[in-house]
Amino acid sequence: LVGAEAGFDPLYLSDFMDIKWMREAELKHGRICMMATVGIIAQELFSLPGIAGYDPNPVTACSTVAPDVLIQVVGVMAWAE
Repeated sequence: LVGAEAGFDPLYLSDFMDIKWMREAELKHGRICMMATVGIIAQELFSLPGIAGYDPNPVTACSTVAPDVLIQVVGVMAWAE
C-alpha cells in the first residue's frame, strides 16, 4: 500500500492496520516471491545426485515426494513466517 497516506486506499485497510507494518509486510512478501522465483529457476538448472524421485518440474514434484517431507516443508515455511 505504497501511497496509502496520499489517499489511495480503496479497501480502507489503513483504518484497521498500521500502514508502516503493512509496508514492511509487502516488502517481506515481495522478497520471498523473488527468492521463490530464483528457486524455481535453480532447480531446473541444478540437481543433487542420488536423490530418489527427483523431478525438476515443480508441479509434479509435490506428488513424487513423501507426505512426511511435505509436512516438514510446510512446517519450516510456517516457522519462517
